[in-house]
Amino acid sequence: MWLSKGPDVAPPDAWPRPFDGIPWSTRLGTIAGCVPPGLRVADVAADHAALAFALLATGHASSVIATDLRAEPLRAAADRHNRWLAASAAAGYTAAGEGLRVPMRVGPGLQPLADVPVDIALIAGVGGQVIVGMLEPRILVGCGVAQLVLQPQSSVDHVRRHLQTIGWHLTREVLVRSRGRLYPVLCAAPGPGPCAADELDAIVGPHLRRGDDPLLAAWLSALRGKAAARARHLRRALEQTADAAATRDALREAEERIARLDAVLVRHPTR
Repeated sequence: MWLSKGPDVAPPDAWPRPFDGIPWSTRLGTIAGCVPPGLRVADVAADHAALAFALLATGHASSVIATDLRAEPLRAAADRHNRWLAASAAAGYTAAGEGLRVPMRVGPGLQPLADVPVDIALIAGVGGQVIVGMLEPRILVGCGVAQLVLQPQSSVDHVRRHLQTIGWHLTREVLVRSRGRLYPVLCAAPGPGPCAADELDAIVGPHLRRGDDPLLAAWLSALRGKAAARARHLRRALEQTADAAATRDALREAEERIARLDAVLVRHPTR
């Protein structure tokens, strides 16, 4: 998790809380703001399924399905939806009504979508390595997913590299500060384009690196802090290990990452 002091900051197109009673944050608002209107949406690893419900209740999505590996979060989400139905109707959303329900399926990753037509899949709030394991090209093609919105909690560089490996590219990257933490949100589509052409693109992000996101300097500082902490840990490990070759290699990689980030930070000093 990326720590960053300061007030919540979201892009201008991030959604505010749709209505009282739904658990919301600037992080969820930013993810919702990346979804074009009128699409068939899958909220994968949905947990409380607040995103799925908000997109459907406001009429922003033409259809929504929520999936999760475990049944319990989805059962809890279904109970919450009964309360949200009343809140959305009271807020005057035309799509809301007693018959409004978000279909829910239990299963790993994208597998519950194998027979469901979906335009865009949202995967948020889970680790980057977990997201990499979910992005199976066969299933992406099978259910017709043409867009992804991803919000990894860690290992963002692995996600970018994997997208490039499976023939996808990044169309947009935004940063959001929510509840004291910084999060990257990645939008992707099939085909060639910017993704992880070099190590800095993988670490920082091709769009973030070349853009003017107001949180870029804070993001770079957070990345450097994480790399510096890893380097300190590895130096201590070198003093205690008998087989030091792998540790030295890992330390060299961490130090190279710090040097790359320092070169970018010179052009984007922390305000």
